[in-house]
Amino acid sequence: MRYLTQWPAFRVERILDGNYKTKVETYFSDQFPFRIFWVHIKKGCNRSANFA
Repeated sequence: MRYLTQWPAFRVERILDGNYKTKVETYFSDQFPFRIFWVHIKKGCNRSANFA
């Protein structure tokens, strides 16, 4: 078990160096509803289409 990623604190420096965007993307990928379910669906589709 681990803590989910929290929304990043807004700072101008983080926006200018691109770090803020990366942290927001990490937040959304971590907080995405039913993420594990969708990952399994994608794996199954790739296997059935021989993209493994």
